[in-house]
Amino acid sequence: MGAGLLESSPVFARRFAECGEALGSFVDFSLSDAVCGGVGLERVEVVQPVLWAVMVSLAEVWRGFGVEPVAVVGHSQGEIAAAVVAGGLSLGDGARVVALRSRLLARVAGRGGMASVALPASQVEERIKGWGGVSVAAENGPASTVVSGDAGVLAGFVAECEAAGVRSRVIAVDYASHSAQMEEIREELVEALANISPRVPRVPFFSTLSGRWLDEPLDGAYWFRNLRERVRFAQATRGLIEAGHRVFVEVSPHPVLTLGVEQSLEAADVEGAAIGTLRRDEGGMDRFLLSLGEAFVHGVDVDWSPAFGDARPDLDADLPTYPFQRKNYWLRPVEPAVTRDTWGYDVAWHPAATTAETPATPAAGALTGEWLVVAPEGDHDPVLVRAAAKALERHGARPVTLVLDGAADRDEVVRTLAGRDRPAGILSLLAFDEAPHAHHPAVPAGVAGLLTLVQALAETGWAVPLWSVTSGAVSTGSGDPVRRPVHAQTWGLARVAALEQPRVWGGLADLPEMPDDTAWDRLCGVLAEFGGIGGLGDEDQVAIRDTGVLVRRLVRAPLTVPAGFRTSGTALVTGGTGALAPHLARWLAARGAEHIVLASRRGTGAEGADALAGELAERGVTVTTVSCDVADRDAVAALLDRLRADGHSPRTVVHAASAARLASLAETTVGEFADAVAAKVHGATHLDELLDHDRLDAFVLFSSIAGVWGSGDHGAYAAANAFLDAYASYGRGRPGHRPTSVAWGVWDSERLAEQVDPQRLRRQGLPSLDPATALDRLDRVLTGGAAFAAVADVDWETFTPVFASARPRPLVADLTGTRHRTDGPEGPDETYARRLAALPPAEQERELLRMVIAHVAEALGHTSPRAIGADRAFRELGFESLTAVELRNRLNAATGLSLPVTVVFEHANPAALAGHMRSLLVGAELSPHAELDRLEAAVTSLSGEERSVVAERLAALLAKLGTDDGTPGDEEEDDLLSATDDEIFDLIDRELGA
Repeated sequence: MGAGLLESSPVFARRFAECGEALGSFVDFSLSDAVCGGVGLERVEVVQPVLWAVMVSLAEVWRGFGVEPVAVVGHSQGEIAAAVVAGGLSLGDGARVVALRSRLLARVAGRGGMASVALPASQVEERIKGWGGVSVAAENGPASTVVSGDAGVLAGFVAECEAAGVRSRVIAVDYASHSAQMEEIREELVEALANISPRVPRVPFFSTLSGRWLDEPLDGAYWFRNLRERVRFAQATRGLIEAGHRVFVEVSPHPVLTLGVEQSLEAADVEGAAIGTLRRDEGGMDRFLLSLGEAFVHGVDVDWSPAFGDARPDLDADLPTYPFQRKNYWLRPVEPAVTRDTWGYDVAWHPAATTAETPATPAAGALTGEWLVVAPEGDHDPVLVRAAAKALERHGARPVTLVLDGAADRDEVVRTLAGRDRPAGILSLLAFDEAPHAHHPAVPAGVAGLLTLVQALAETGWAVPLWSVTSGAVSTGSGDPVRRPVHAQTWGLARVAALEQPRVWGGLADLPEMPDDTAWDRLCGVLAEFGGIGGLGDEDQVAIRDTGVLVRRLVRAPLTVPAGFRTSGTALVTGGTGALAPHLARWLAARGAEHIVLASRRGTGAEGADALAGELAERGVTVTTVSCDVADRDAVAALLDRLRADGHSPRTVVHAASAARLASLAETTVGEFADAVAAKVHGATHLDELLDHDRLDAFVLFSSIAGVWGSGDHGAYAAANAFLDAYASYGRGRPGHRPTSVAWGVWDSERLAEQVDPQRLRRQGLPSLDPATALDRLDRVLTGGAAFAAVADVDWETFTPVFASARPRPLVADLTGTRHRTDGPEGPDETYARRLAALPPAEQERELLRMVIAHVAEALGHTSPRAIGADRAFRELGFESLTAVELRNRLNAATGLSLPVTVVFEHANPAALAGHMRSLLVGAELSPHAELDRLEAAVTSLSGEERSVVAERLAALLAKLGTDDGTPGDEEEDDLLSATDDEIFDLIDRELGA
């Protein structure tokens, strides 16, 4: 319980005394007597305040060693301590809550109970249907559930579980928290806590009551619901994992939640750690320092100086060596851990992987054949056209210039191409024509020309690489800003062309502002290597800079902690009648907006607008719906003038207007393309030009991942969104302007476009974004301060094969280069597996069994493995959840396997586990006896329909064993086929010796 820390840790002792002082007016016992002597710990009104004080004090010890939480979560009564640690409750209010609540809880004690069951909550809910008075109290992990209810009924339910082979145990309490029995103290508890003063937590607080980031006050009603309702700890853990958290520290006198966290990490297929603080009968500084060391080796920053005091050793001193003893005691240096956001992405630029054999600047003659240089009509940049042609010629190509009018129609371009021989390649300079299209001014003539060129090439059937050149369309770093955001539309369009027309698309290259011969030579190197083996072969998105050739990569963004974006006054949302508007309005209201203006072309009368206004009015927020076409600069100016005149100059602006029309590039006219980009592109520029930036808390551009990596049937949409992303970066270069562009995946909404099929997207690896979680990411982006962020839920194992089905996609190489587990465990460590495979089969078995037994002994704290028998059951050896996880971790570290946290409970003994590991490491088949051990472990927890199906299959299998030749006798077959499920399982139990 931490008694040892009272003597060895001044930080713990001081905070513990402060907790005792805070509890003093509510309790009549001594905290130190309870901790040191165990006095009164059998009473709920004693043990819960004591646990609260220990947890709060342990958190202070972690902080004393420099370990500050970036997020806090609590389980049941532990959430009271979590609230204090996060700053959501003062120490005095935390003491009041835990003391008065436990006192009332003591009044209803004696009638109820609680039990843990090693099954998923969904299966437990099925099992308790016939047991009135028992309900699910807590979901601790994917296969760890707690139930509560009437004590007598609960005992019967636990007995049934044990008879079915389901691991379950009664928890040593006589009350039924998180059940209907708590209702009788509702009013009294809420009244008793009426005077507490909840605060906004300083540290992000993830609620296990709601299963999401805290968005309600921690008042008396909250703390009753915390006692009455289900604990959604597993849901909270999943949310934290999705947010990028990987190291979980359980601050308690003995770890009880680490198994559930380990299961959740395993279910999410991510590497992480669940670390305890103290352990039962290990409540001193030695145990704490071991836990601190565990956190340290998992990447947590630790300030070790308090461990040494004034006697800090020289950590750089040489160590003595002894040549004949080769045991390593010291950790190898590791890179500091950086927590990455599982939903957050950014774009990075890396130096191209060129070699002497595949240089970025090719020798003369590296290019061959005729290359078309497609230039825009008019005197846009003749120097640029001549420089491109000379560079191609310098490197062996025969350049031919083709001037293309951006207003030319598809048929005209097809006729032009058909009259020529097919070239070896095409270099387009059309992006440099930034003038509005003659008939559709919403789209630049160069972008329209590129669209028409791609369409014409597809019609001619030419399978030639088309490369499009831009300048200043992308930012490769802080010293290289976007200079021409209009060119980014070419990048967005081109990414879709690469997906829809891979046979005619080459790639994208962005040049420096004043490209010299070296820059052009480097571009020719990219063209020469494209499609080859090694070097720059598959790179199709490059930037040519003074430092060399840079290649574009999608990377996971560092996880930022939501500091809680706040605004006030008026917020303006464009696209105000779209699918996202209700979510944005509620989010803005929660962040402090007092007046929300929803602007759209439709204006008033939109479906659901009145209901939304009524809902927010109850929260004191005014909603105004107005008609405004943001593509019309005069309309935007008039709207902003009216708002200013009424004293409602916007403090926050969210530009979410969109007019997406899904169609392939081949089926899209220039007019349709222009209509699709107008609202997004011109709406952003009009707002940026007309807003009072010095008054803004945020100017947010809602973009899409279609502009980041492309999406079929989204050509115009991708071009518009790529512009928004570039425009935000471009805007940051102007004084006082702080636009932010967020490229979203598909939001989960009932009002999606008809062409969007969420189930199809999910099958392709793009699940829809939960709006609440998405808006949490928006908080993170705005408080983090980046100009751009991409937010999407992507299953890369599923998505990448689809994305790269027609050609390699180096863009996602950094995301898919790591191994991902699919149906089975990750591959073992090659060195260990190779060494094992070199041994004879009998030696393989002995080596693995020796290793398993040695680690079993260490996990159980034995000084020698001699007491561990190969056939002795793990349960008899004393394994429970904590030691099972420790053994799993040890075996994974030793072999490189990714064994599940339940591996100890799935295999009867060390011999069975060693056999299973041998099959994973060297592919050896398990013996029939080992397979039967696994079968026995698996079937004991079956119930219902699963039991019937398995019984039928086992009956057929046993029938085959009825004769010496494996053919069942007629009489035996009839008996087996007519047996009931229970008779079959009884027979199996007898055959297995159960």
